[in-house]
Amino acid sequence: MRELKQGVISSNLTLYLRGLIYSFGLALVLVLILTTVFFFIDLNSNLIGPLEFVILLLTVLYASIFISRKKHTKGWLHGIVVGSIYFFIFMLINLGIATESFQLFSILPKWFFFASTGFLGGCIGVNIR
Repeated sequence: MRELKQGVISSNLTLYLRGLIYSFGLALVLVLILTTVFFFIDLNSNLIGPLEFVILLLTVLYASIFISRKKHTKGWLHGIVVGSIYFFIFMLINLGIATESFQLFSILPKWFFFASTGFLGGCIGVNIR
């Protein structure tokens, strides 16, 4: 029984890691496209922040669709977990890079966006055949 439980945990962890790696690859491609566009076209630099946030949300959507499509059940839950994992990864990166402190109430809306995007992607992924 214990071996079966460890096998399920191992397969879930592998699936989550694959989904996160694929979505990080997608993020890299989208960021390269964004930098190329900004290099060749003179656009307002105020667009960079919102476009980066959209890229993050698209990668969360992709990862949650990928994982919930493979799981075939509880897509909403897997999506929220993926969104939360993404949020914590980027918060850890931000803690290492940022020089200023942050307030809890300033990061909760970002977690909500990540979790709700994951929720949506999980619901979509379960229903894709």
